Amino acid sequence: MFSAFSKQKNSYPYGRPYHVRILVLTNRVPYPLKDGGNVATMQMLESMLHCGFKVKLLSLNTKKHFVNTNTLPKVFTTLALETIDINTDVSIKGALQSLFSTQSYNATRFYNHDFKELIQKTLREEKYDMVHFENIYTAIYLEAIRQDDGTKYILRPHNIEHEIWEKAGKEESFIKRAYINLLARRLKNYEIDHWKKFDAIIPITAIDEAMIKHYTADTTHYLNLPTAIDLKKIPAGNNDSDNTKIFHLGSMAWLPNRQAMEWFITHVWDTIEKATKAHFYMAGRDMPEELFNFQSNRIHVLGEVDDAFEFMMDKQIMVVPLFAGSGVRIKILEGMAAAKTIVTTSIGVQGIDAFDKDQVVLANNPKAFADAVIWCVKNEQKCKEIGRKARQLIEEKYSIENFELKLQHFLLKVIN
Repeated sequence: MFSAFSKQKNSYPYGRPYHVRILVLTNRVPYPLKDGGNVATMQMLESMLHCGFKVKLLSLNTKKHFVNTNTLPKVFTTLALETIDINTDVSIKGALQSLFSTQSYNATRFYNHDFKELIQKTLREEKYDMVHFENIYTAIYLEAIRQDDGTKYILRPHNIEHEIWEKAGKEESFIKRAYINLLARRLKNYEIDHWKKFDAIIPITAIDEAMIKHYTADTTHYLNLPTAIDLKKIPAGNNDSDNTKIFHLGSMAWLPNRQAMEWFITHVWDTIEKATKAHFYMAGRDMPEELFNFQSNRIHVLGEVDDAFEFMMDKQIMVVPLFAGSGVRIKILEGMAAAKTIVTTSIGVQGIDAFDKDQVVLANNPKAFADAVIWCVKNEQKCKEIGRKARQLIEEKYSIENFELKLQHFLLKVIN
């Protein structure tokens, strides 16, 4: 009987502290919290600590997202963070060499001999009950470190990665599409092969869980655990937000986001601009030059912003026209928590129990998307009511308290 359900009041709200040690591996230092991947990873780490587990973190420190570890918040001291620098940038040489290999280039870019040795050294120095792999790309180290000593190995895939590449490839030119499809096939083989080797898997959506279960053994433990939102950190107000301010917020390092914005501005915005007085604001890190070129009197391309919620606060309509991706889009959950009206596609709302014209607005082609945004601009009260219902859904189904309670119960079950 797990005391995760105990009503005992102490510093661990889900029961007494457990003498369970967890080693967590990440493919980048999960900071700053300006993209969904980092937010999801830090939520997992802080939830483990909050549940009373002892956690140590080992991270690759990539050239693309390099972090000065001396500037990190205090929680990383608690996590006893150690890092190894690595350059995971796609190179012409690496891409060409990958053509003559059967391995996934997406995954092998994250392999580093020093990082493997750091993991092995850490496991020799202290006994861990569990090694937690955050993101499928860390799974490349599983076979090198796995021991038959009772340690459990758990994977938390943020997405079904090969599906993202399959869908993204459809938007590219013939030659680029052929190469992306090759990467997607090899990545699919890599994912399926590694899913089978874990003792437990924590997918973010039921759709991802069904896909993984299709390829894995019955002995694998599963917990469908959507990313949660700490509502104390997100003010819920849309009374003062401007219904003529449309926005998108997301990292442009992620290909589906770039494709989404190019599609929206090229195929949708002109119709909205002619029918309304709305302005469009686009923000996110790694903003490419071609998107800055869309700047106009009513299109405002800002690049990275210091505070995401401050950027969102005076704007009401959030557009997320995704046509590739899996898992849950954290920026959509955050927008819903802030009572914004989300106009997105069926893929964008995947993994979120929201309904069209109730907590979100759905559209899947240029005309329907333009009509949906125009309707939101011209029907302010109904538009904002959808935002308020979105906030209510987050409160009911995606709270951090529910997330932590389920996580603690599941991890103890796997270990025992």
